[in-house]
This record gives sequence, C-alpha cells and structure tokens, in this order.
Amino acid sequence: ALRVVGLDREPAFLAAAKANAAANRMADRVAFLEGDVLAAPPDLRGAFDQVMMNPPYLKPGSATVSAHPLKAAATVEGEARLADWVACARAALKPDGIFSMIHRADRLDDCLGALRGFGGIIVLPLHPKRDRAARRILIRARLGSGEPLVLLPGLVLHEADGAFTATADAILRDGKALSMAADRA
Repeated sequence: ALRVVGLDREPAFLAAAKANAAANRMADRVAFLEGDVLAAPPDLRGAFDQVMMNPPYLKPGSATVSAHPLKAAATVEGEARLADWVACARAALKPDGIFSMIHRADRLDDCLGALRGFGGIIVLPLHPKRDRAARRILIRARLGSGEPLVLLPGLVLHEADGAFTATADAILRDGKALSMAADRA
C-alpha cells in the first residue's frame, strides 16, 4: 500500500527516474511528477506521511557553478532557496508527518532555521573518515512535534584506506537500516 511520489522540475531527471523505476520493476509502485518546489502541484498538499529531499547544497555565489545547466541546478540554489524547499515539504506533509533531508554540515544553521514548525529534530553527522569533521548531515524532524533536538554520534563512512567502514558497508551494500532514533544518542 506504499505510495511513492517523486517531484522534479527537470524533464531529464524525471526520465532517468522513470527508467530506473522500470529497470527495477518498481514502475507500478512509484510516480514522478514534473513540478517545482516554488509551485508544487496542489494535490500534494497534506498528502504524505513522510517527505525526503536532497536539495541543492550551495548558496548562490558561494562556489563555482558548473557549466552544465542540470548539474548547476542540482548543486546550487536557484530561485528556490533552502527555506522554500523545506516549506514545500511542510505543505506536503500530513500532521505529525516526518521530514528527512541530507545537506552540508556547514549549513546546519540554515537547515535548523528552515525547520520552524518542526520538532523532534534529529541530526546525524556524516564523517568522511575518522578524526575528520562531518561534511554532510542527515536531518529527521516531525511536523508539529514538541520534542527537543537530538545530535546523534556521527557515522564514519570511510576507513583511512578509503574503503567503507563496516557500518557504512552494511547500510550501503547489505541494506541494513540506518537508525535515526533519538535513543541512539
């Protein structure tokens, strides 16, 4: 009974998603809609138990933009800023719905600022290697929750030689669940 809907404004990304779903025999379980976070289809409002996203990480003017327009759109915020992405997710969620996002660790303040109206925020830092600062973060939040913020111990992705850590490998290759439970702290 699981309903999965993807939203993207780029026809090339939608075509790739549809082809991927078909190749994995999932085409009957997922739908992909063309749309923009600044003008999401109105029938998505309040329709979902969970929304997950991977918004562009970089603020305009903070990095060299790729000459490839699709890569630039995927990595650098355009007209839609981070707060707009989160607002789109908020509008799509049912009351008490769950929001999940990956973003850059150096934008944690922006991420938390965009999460007004959410509670039960859980942040999982992703470290590229041991003894290195986190470069990415996973965030999970519940719409309307009064629970406090929890900062989980970080997940180390790679050993010194570049191989995945046993934990990362189990998640990426063996399908082990990644716990974002607050009691993991």
